[in-house]
Amino acid sequence: MNPSVFRLIDANANRAREAMRVLEDHARFVADDRALSGDLKAIRHELAGALRDILPHALLCRDTAGDVGTSNKTAAEFDRADLADVVTAAGKRLGEALRAIEEYSKIIDPAAAAIVEQLRYRFYDLEAAIGRRSRPQSRLEQTKLCILITESACAGDWFDTAAAAIDGGADMLQLREKTLEGRELLARARRLVALCKTRDVIC
Repeated sequence: MNPSVFRLIDANANRAREAMRVLEDHARFVADDRALSGDLKAIRHELAGALRDILPHALLCRDTAGDVGTSNKTAAEFDRADLADVVTAAGKRLGEALRAIEEYSKIIDPAAAAIVEQLRYRFYDLEAAIGRRSRPQSRLEQTKLCILITESACAGDWFDTAAAAIDGGADMLQLREKTLEGRELLARARRLVALCKTRDVIC
């Protein structure tokens, strides 16, 4: 068997384990998501099981000193703006590593390659879940209570009602007046926008 194939699988197995650990720790310590952390841990252990008969031979073929790729670096590898960047980079690294392991394992152990393929598909679903958890929510996504302001539905003055809605917990107000003429509607909208700005509410 060509030692280069074992070297390649060894390198990608290391890359996959490292990426999974980054993602697993994010799910555990940042997202506080027990289920997601457990799913990632399961994939990590199942990958080790799938490669159990391959990795001992691969380890014997490891040649870090002779690896021409260890010095190939790009600026992007050291650029992480936030947690979402860290998670995204680890996810891409893991997906690529699993694909490389899958393809080259077909030469050595097709059954192991089939298992890795299924692990890769399972990870794609987890990657989407991780992405959703790590992406900061927009103000609109964080909105819990939106109140429509229509004068005919207000017991008192519409503006006082809007202020009371904010006091009551509304974090978004929407002016809904279908019968007002343009100038009056614009004036009312400007008043409401000014109120919302001073109270840090979406309008």
